[in-house]
Amino acid sequence: MKQSAKEAILNFSYVFLSQGFSLILSISMSFIVPKILGIEGFGYWQFFLFLSSYVGFFHLGLLDGIYLRYGGKSFSDVNNTLLHSQFRILFALELIVGLFVTLFALFCSNDPHKKSILIFASIYLILSNLSTFFGTVFQAFNKMKLFSISTVIDKVVFLVFLFFLFSFQVKNSEYYIFFYVIARLFGLIYAIYQGKAILFTKALDLKKSLIEFKENISVGSLLMLSNIAGMLVLGVGRYLIEKTWGIVIFGKISLSLSLTAFFLLFISQVSIVLFPLLIQRGSEQQKKVYVVGLDFLNIILNGIFLFFPIVVLFIKVWLPSYTDSITYFVILLPLCLFDGKMQILFSTYMKILRKEKLLLLFNIISLVIVTLFSIIGVMMKNLNFVLFSMTIAVAIRSIIIETYLSNFFGLSSFKKTVYNIFLSVLFCYVMIAFEPIKGFVVFLSFYVLYLILIKKEIIHIVSFIKELKAK
Repeated sequence: MKQSAKEAILNFSYVFLSQGFSLILSISMSFIVPKILGIEGFGYWQFFLFLSSYVGFFHLGLLDGIYLRYGGKSFSDVNNTLLHSQFRILFALELIVGLFVTLFALFCSNDPHKKSILIFASIYLILSNLSTFFGTVFQAFNKMKLFSISTVIDKVVFLVFLFFLFSFQVKNSEYYIFFYVIARLFGLIYAIYQGKAILFTKALDLKKSLIEFKENISVGSLLMLSNIAGMLVLGVGRYLIEKTWGIVIFGKISLSLSLTAFFLLFISQVSIVLFPLLIQRGSEQQKKVYVVGLDFLNIILNGIFLFFPIVVLFIKVWLPSYTDSITYFVILLPLCLFDGKMQILFSTYMKILRKEKLLLLFNIISLVIVTLFSIIGVMMKNLNFVLFSMTIAVAIRSIIIETYLSNFFGLSSFKKTVYNIFLSVLFCYVMIAFEPIKGFVVFLSFYVLYLILIKKEIIHIVSFIKELKAK
């Protein structure tokens, strides 16, 4: 089923609308929650979010398989009984895993705070993966309106809970975690209602269900492992930081990472629409979108560095207890550039080209690098060394995949890579060596020079947008 340019724009509008609510929630979680909870409470809150980000591992690649096998197809082309059978298997699987996590929390965890966090995480694991099942189906069949609304419900419900928690100045992180889990339940209820055609239908017999499950796992497991390995590139460092420097420093590092993710919030959602759109296009059109997308992202993501002084001022005025996070933020902000391109463009294209094995290999290479250097940083008791290791590992992965994809399309990426590395290193240097305003002026001068040097690429982007509007 071909998707027109107007349909693509409509899907983008649905996604951006849902991300408007995500933006409000992100602002609340990044700037207001740490103000109310205090450093230690915010650390435990971030520890829960850290654990919850890995619950996707426990669908074992089933959802990735569904996404890859059915992405871009019409909803009417797929037998609902197939999807229903996979939902039942997923439900049983998540219940078993959730039970094991709960038992581990009850009998193996000595820290009462972490024990309750693990129990909440076990419940969230079940709700999140079931909700993600429907989200995956909606995305794969290009039902972006349904996907966006389910996301909005999740966010809005939690925002309402946050409003009351803020109003009563609740300082216990467990309440925030509890309502975060409940909000996920509301999103799941809506998804179940919209996906009732899948849920309330006959299932395949057990043998056929397991055959379909095996097929989805065989297709999706590589992508799932690749995604987990990619997440662990930052996750290993964060875990070692929590174990070595404690929950307070972990919270401060997490704030810096939250601010980094905040900048990527809107543009990262482009990839959600991009996959079903591009999978319907020929190789030449895919190449054209890749070139324009890469140039556009390089301009925008390098420009994010210019917002650093504003963030510094905000932290000093609003969150003075987190001034240490400013240095961490300098080191981690280049993640916006390198991880941003990875999330938005590179992962999407590697999935389209069915290069899951290579994607896994590149993520494992980065994971090995960050693990080795993070351990060295821990042995040296040098926190900044660990943070630089995380940023460098992500940058190496991004450069390797950009080089591979550019070669695949018969393009050269050397000049763009040099520009990106130079601007990232320059940013870190001037913001550490100089005052924020002076550093801003120096970086702005080089950024303007960079725009002049790539004026041909800018003209090409403008022409592409005009061409898209005309369709």
